[in-house]
Amino acid sequence: TPSNLNDTAWYDGSAKPGQEGQVFIDGHTSFSNSINAAFNDLPKLREGNQVVVETGNGTKFTYKITTVKTVDASKVDMGEALNPPAGSKKGLTLMTCTGTFNYRTQTADKRLVVYAVQI
Repeated sequence: TPSNLNDTAWYDGSAKPGQEGQVFIDGHTSFSNSINAAFNDLPKLREGNQVVVETGNGTKFTYKITTVKTVDASKVDMGEALNPPAGSKKGLTLMTCTGTFNYRTQTADKRLVVYAVQI
């Protein structure tokens, strides 16, 4: 997980953008309307929307969203998150916190998980 609210993090156990496999990127959501975070707008994504991932060298990869779901933080299926959706060889998972934020533990009780396939 990135330390800066405006950064995202690529899970090094996942594929790199453009490679076969599933790219896994997570980022923060702020639980305040006055604080920006990288994935504040992730809840606006819907099936059929497109997202573009740009690598450090400027190469861009386009993905089409297939599934958006909210799950309990303790029930994130990393097997599903790290494998391309059925019928695809190249996919993307985006994940952020959602639900109720616990300021004592500094985490939320749910995760928003977005799945997409490279087009």
